[in-house]
Amino acid sequence: MKKSILLPRILALSITFFLMAIPFFFANAQFQQTQGGGFQQTDSIPLRNPLTGVNSLGELAIKILDAVVEVGAYVAVIFIIYSGFLFVKAQGNPTEIETAKKTFFYTIIGVMILLGASAIAKAVGNTIRAITV
Repeated sequence: MKKSILLPRILALSITFFLMAIPFFFANAQFQQTQGGGFQQTDSIPLRNPLTGVNSLGELAIKILDAVVEVGAYVAVIFIIYSGFLFVKAQGNPTEIETAKKTFFYTIIGVMILLGASAIAKAVGNTIRAITV
């Protein structure tokens, strides 16, 4: 019992410490000592945008949403196939057929939510673009 409580705490602490250490890996402090003492910052390295075609937070959100929809489409296909296997495996058993129906129903609901979120986000984005132009 104690082991099952301890494992999530250790995992949470490990993730927290890792996330807190990330800025130190990417720190770009370049200081040098000058003639009169003290420190002076040298020429800094310019920060380049690693994402091509993304210049605003809205564009980043659309790119992330497109990636989620793409992955969600594959997951939806897998779950539709899985619900088909559940129908075949049920072999007339009413409780297993109900489980297969629920799986198929919730998969279709998930697909609708996924596509609806994408459509709403694109409609809002187009509306905002039309207003600002």
